[in-house]
Amino acid sequence: MRLRPLVRLGASASALACGSAAIANPAPFQVVGSEKAGASQSRLEAQAPEADPSAEEDLTAADEQSSEIVVRGYRQSLQNALNLKRGAGVMLDAITADDIASFPEANVAESLQRIPGISLDRENGEGRQISVRGLGGDFTRVRINNLEALSTNGSTSGSINTSRGFDFNTFASQLFNNAKVQKTTSAEVDEGSLGATVDLNAARPFDYKGLKVAAAVEGAYYENGGKISPRLTGLFSNRWLDGRLGLLVSGAYQSRDTTTSQYFRSAGVGDLYYRNQAWAGNENPPRARFAAPTGTNFGSAITNPLIARAYTGSDPAAYAALYPAGYATAGRFDDSTVFIPTLAGVSVGDLHTERLGGTASLQFEVSDRTRLSVDFLGSKFTQEQRTYGVETFSGRNGSNATLNNLAPGASAQTRRAFYPGQCNRVIETPLLAPQDCGQSLNGEALVPGTSFSFNPNNLDPFDYYNSPVSPGYVSSDPGGAFGIRGLIPIQGPQTMRVVGANVTNGIADYLAIQNMDWRAAGTRALVTTTFKQLSFSLDHEFSDRLKINANVGGSDSSTDSQVLFAEFNALDRPETFVYDARGGGDMPVYQPGFDSANPANWSVVKGLSALRHNANTVDNKYRQGRIDGQWEVADQLLFKFGVALKNYDFATTNAVRLTDTLNPTEKELGVSIASLGQTKAFGQGLNLPDGTPTTIFAPDVDAMTSLIGFDCNCINKWGDFRITTRRNRGASYTIAERDRSLYGQFDFRTEVLGRDLSGNAGVRYVRTSIDAQGFDTTGRTITDDNVYEDYLPSLNLAYDLTPDLKLRFGVSRAMARPQLALLSPSITQIGIPNTGERSGATLTVGNTRLRPFRSTNIDASLEWYFRRDSLVSIAYFDKAINSFPQVSLYDAQLSAFLSPAAIEALKAQYASSPNQLAYINQDNPFTVRQAQDSPGGYIRGWEANFQTNFFFLPGFLQNFGIQLNATRIFSKINYILDPGVRVGGVQTIAPTYGFGPYLNASPKAFNATFYYEDKVLNARISAAQRDGYFTTFPLAAGSCSPSRTCANPLVNDFASSASTTNIDVAVGVNFTDRISLRFEGLNLTNQTGNRAAYQQNPQVTQYQSTGPQYTVGLRYRY
Repeated sequence: MRLRPLVRLGASASALACGSAAIANPAPFQVVGSEKAGASQSRLEAQAPEADPSAEEDLTAADEQSSEIVVRGYRQSLQNALNLKRGAGVMLDAITADDIASFPEANVAESLQRIPGISLDRENGEGRQISVRGLGGDFTRVRINNLEALSTNGSTSGSINTSRGFDFNTFASQLFNNAKVQKTTSAEVDEGSLGATVDLNAARPFDYKGLKVAAAVEGAYYENGGKISPRLTGLFSNRWLDGRLGLLVSGAYQSRDTTTSQYFRSAGVGDLYYRNQAWAGNENPPRARFAAPTGTNFGSAITNPLIARAYTGSDPAAYAALYPAGYATAGRFDDSTVFIPTLAGVSVGDLHTERLGGTASLQFEVSDRTRLSVDFLGSKFTQEQRTYGVETFSGRNGSNATLNNLAPGASAQTRRAFYPGQCNRVIETPLLAPQDCGQSLNGEALVPGTSFSFNPNNLDPFDYYNSPVSPGYVSSDPGGAFGIRGLIPIQGPQTMRVVGANVTNGIADYLAIQNMDWRAAGTRALVTTTFKQLSFSLDHEFSDRLKINANVGGSDSSTDSQVLFAEFNALDRPETFVYDARGGGDMPVYQPGFDSANPANWSVVKGLSALRHNANTVDNKYRQGRIDGQWEVADQLLFKFGVALKNYDFATTNAVRLTDTLNPTEKELGVSIASLGQTKAFGQGLNLPDGTPTTIFAPDVDAMTSLIGFDCNCINKWGDFRITTRRNRGASYTIAERDRSLYGQFDFRTEVLGRDLSGNAGVRYVRTSIDAQGFDTTGRTITDDNVYEDYLPSLNLAYDLTPDLKLRFGVSRAMARPQLALLSPSITQIGIPNTGERSGATLTVGNTRLRPFRSTNIDASLEWYFRRDSLVSIAYFDKAINSFPQVSLYDAQLSAFLSPAAIEALKAQYASSPNQLAYINQDNPFTVRQAQDSPGGYIRGWEANFQTNFFFLPGFLQNFGIQLNATRIFSKINYILDPGVRVGGVQTIAPTYGFGPYLNASPKAFNATFYYEDKVLNARISAAQRDGYFTTFPLAAGSCSPSRTCANPLVNDFASSASTTNIDVAVGVNFTDRISLRFEGLNLTNQTGNRAAYQQNPQVTQYQSTGPQYTVGLRYRY
């Protein structure tokens, strides 16, 4: 007997269209939500609804060897999707191709957002990650060709995704034949998701009856930047040996060149920068940050006239306004808890991206009962962004008690200590990164005429400003009398004069500042993500009742990020900088007060201006094997069973320069600042307040690397530009997970009160073991491990109240594994008393022993299929999440939370310090900052869906149709609002908790598509609306509340994203059955990206425009 056709969401090509599926003999009982690639159908399947005769013209007849229906046409695709949804044993939605590159989407995430309950998080105007029913990427599992996969890439700023969240923008949508989103759990589906399981499937040759050729050539125009970029797509498929052997290959290439403009502000710790800007010395009253009011007499605290003059000049009333009652201690000026914008600026980004992907699939029907499938999918996504920006800059805290009272005649060594950016040679050891100061190329002799310099091309800061042989020497500098030339401008915020201020609810929303420090920054970020997956699938029927599918394969996803950063500075600008957010709007008034586009206003400041080279990598590897079987116990009872082995390995590294500020200036280079930078237009697509600069001047990284070579990872004539992982050790770690699972599940069908009742019930067992490796603060290896088990029962029921009205119910237990960054065992901070105390030690460390997220889920839906192509449905969901790790403080002995190996590494670190070593040996308590299992919360809500053609209208008006869906979410989680205070191991102030919404959970979302389709013309316009939502909490983790001052505050507030509405359109004209023309427009209304921080008094942190884009192309199919 010939092997029965396999049920897959087949289609005519490999691009995605919303809400549609083409299936072979769609049957209400087929459990498509947990389809195994190549699994054959069960005889339990009931008769599917008959095909719509009016759509038969769009159907491609199947050959005599396959009963799979392949459809063209958006309307027919929607109808088949309803058949799929109606027949599923679980709650799911699907999207599939109605033709190659057929829906106006740049990547898979853009397509998925059309499904009810799915919301999209965009970056630079393009979808990157999704959330399903309020749960983000860490809680949504993605499978490609039936194997779990994880693709992570970097942002255009260069940071890399180190979470479990899947970055869909790695892939062009044309690589996939269909996608399914299963929203309820069944035992046969892999564990690891609280939100949903997303299945992406590439096309296979047996999806088509024979020869299939398709191609598309398109050009995309991006309004911001005014550039045109190509898109190419192709597919070839054929079958031989009487249809038993098939081969399919496909490829897709996309290029994108666009420009983005944005206003930005670094909220959180950046707004509390003054906490680390306390003045040194014994000023009375104590002071921090800004210059004191005009006329202030510091008495004996500051006797150096240069410092006393530089540290005064603020307007008394404006200065006092920054220290209002309730936010500062009366009479003190060093403990204000007012949030002050520190790093606010504007930037322009030139973005170039390329996606190149391909698939290959070989299928061979070995016998009538055996089929072998081999599938490969590869993708390479490259992002290169050059960013040019200008921002306020708080600089360094140059306050120094010795400097405050410095008299002429101090030693050179004393005076050198006041300057930033000193170079001190370090000889490399297994634990220490090297630092060269010029000796490697120039020998051990000092540069003539200098006191501390070994490189004539890159002098020590003290020599640069004070040696007459230096190009940076200024004889008339007023600091010359004290031997500290060039020092006053680089003192930092103590010289900035407040001449106007207003504080509202603890946030400075108006500032007028003179002597402001500025930074012009240039960045080149090159991020490359490569994804490869190979899988083998074998289907075999032992008999008509017993079948198995064996699947083995693996995937590798690697991301490499190379970020180069250069800066110019303009220090102590005498003009008045104005920041005013009191009027609200998309961005505050932002007036630098000086011409930021004039190169003459900028310079490379010795010891302060940075050249950074940041190299990051992330590798995700899956190796998996599984066997799934099904046995028809009786005509109405099917038993499914299986076992799965999965190995997941994660590794990330971070390499940077040991010191970023050891750099030559333009005077040492012998060039002009103008030759090292670019002037860029700013503001396209933004509604700018008056006074906002529309042109900016910033470093050209390409010019600076060409001249200096600071990207070489080497020592050259200009300095030491080597990078090392030993500066930021906690950012490099590995995690190995080994997952073993098995399941049993009964699928059944019966009648109750004369109506059909079907469903499944089962349980899945999974054992997870974790081995993690990180480093302590000196670079010694630390390891830890964890093992946990889960039993995950599930029940899904579907009952036909009438032939057209279906009621569904599901209940299950689910788990999702902890976030990767929290599992690192690395120690990133440690402090141990060195005077014999038995308490007072502190430690910041990861937690490999976190429990997984666990939830109890209840789902119900009511679906009315009032016509063959129409649906009205409403679904309710409730997820009770009982564990949600958060960073908190607690007291414990090391033995209670560190592995023996980690404790031994700490002992080696303090081997030369008897008191500190004794503290560890005595197992004295530590106050630990670590992620801990904490109370969870819930997510509940409903989804509504409406879909129909306009069958009730006359004539051609029946060719119109509409799709509508809406989601409403209510969520609550127990957040740590204040970790309290511990003194000597005693909790003197108790921690406090409070309820807030889940992150990335939009309370409301709405999607609408209005379409028209006949044989020649097809058109549709789509709108995706998403309410504002919270993205981050806390803004910064720390050891005290913002209501108190400390060096490491907890900023217990939210960052948020504003509501968005994206309008897209697509119009196609079919010249013949094989050739068509298509126009697409995305983001037609120029929806901007708007983000803010602070829940009660939101402050804009991003206002960005990426602009509309338009695509025109020709398509051919055979």
